[in-house]
Amino acid sequence: MIKHILYTTDFSESSAQAFPYALDLAQKHNAKLHILNVFTVPLGAPSSMFTSSQQTMKRMHEEKYALSRNNLQKYFSEYLLSDMDWVHHSVEGEAHEQILKYQEANDVDLTVMGTHGSTSNLNLFMGSVASVIVRRSKSPVLIIPPLVNYIYPNKLVYATDLKGNDSKTINYVVDLAERYYSNVSIVHVGSQADLQEENKLKLKSIASELNYSMVDFYDIVESDVAKGLLNFIDEHQGDWLAMTTHTTSIFDRLFHSSLTTKMLNRSPIPILVFNQFKSDIIVL
Repeated sequence: MIKHILYTTDFSESSAQAFPYALDLAQKHNAKLHILNVFTVPLGAPSSMFTSSQQTMKRMHEEKYALSRNNLQKYFSEYLLSDMDWVHHSVEGEAHEQILKYQEANDVDLTVMGTHGSTSNLNLFMGSVASVIVRRSKSPVLIIPPLVNYIYPNKLVYATDLKGNDSKTINYVVDLAERYYSNVSIVHVGSQADLQEENKLKLKSIASELNYSMVDFYDIVESDVAKGLLNFIDEHQGDWLAMTTHTTSIFDRLFHSSLTTKMLNRSPIPILVFNQFKSDIIVL
């Protein structure tokens, strides 16, 4: 089961919108909620005849740390967390390095984080902290797109390329669905119409192995995988999208298209990402 959930914040609007997801998931799983802020101290602190550069750096670190702690206290004082097991930490360093280090040290089972606003720069998401965490995290990561308020997951969409072993990840998704009494749609998007029947049999096989009744499956013929998924989410009112990263997966192809960058920056739904090569998820 999920015992430790990590929520990262830089006190921006986008990270604030991710917090209700972390809070709700922690409550649903009776998990410990870890709240983490990473701050940086500018390099090259000036020295003077009265203070050394080292002393100035130490003072700046103390000031930054105090500001971060105060912000954490102020930011979360409005939430009723007294009945929960939760902690908050402030650390200095590179955000992605400290987040990954914290994950490892605290046996984090799920990380929840926001990403920043829309842009025409195709590399914004790929170069962001969120993208590094997605690529290197051993545990699943729930990415909340910008300007997205909390969406209750009535329908979870699980995207598969039918090439890998989906058993662990789909069971993880089904466990989430059970806790929210949600439907699960298992979706494959491909360009070969002649394989539809074969694909449907594979999807049906995956669904039949699940001990969960509210599951349906779809095989969509569309050469543009991102377009196919976005259309499905829109037409079927998907609330959360779950997918696995691996070399030839739809997620890999998704991340390298301008449409996908637009989806990640402006998507109406959160994206739950599993890393196939680094995955350390628990079979629920």
